[in-house]
Amino acid sequence: MPFTVAAAADGDAMAGQALRALAPPADPAKRIAALEAAYRTQFKAAPEYPEELQGDEGPKRDARIDWLQVALLAQLKPAPAALEALGKQRASAVRDALLANKELKPERVFLVSKAAGAAPAAGSVRMEMELE
Repeated sequence: MPFTVAAAADGDAMAGQALRALAPPADPAKRIAALEAAYRTQFKAAPEYPEELQGDEGPKRDARIDWLQVALLAQLKPAPAALEALGKQRASAVRDALLANKELKPERVFLVSKAAGAAPAAGSVRMEMELE
């Protein structure tokens, strides 16, 4: 059973999940306060918005939220070890599902590391299995 990851898609998903944990979606005023707090924690500095994003009007506030999210998502990308752990978790889940069939011998199913092949379709991860 190969453990693989779609590095770009999985990294984006994991960063998005980390961002939602730091700053859960809420009304814009609460959201920007949570994002600014997360930014200060991650970057050890207050956010310095571009000149065109200064002000509290709705469109500028929404643009500041977008600006903070982009900066934080880049900072929250998972390390390769976290992506590898995700791949192992996936492979283990598939192995456990296969072994629920009592006709398959456990010694015939094992985990192996394998580089990902072609880019997966959006929202999916391709896992190739082989018989030997």
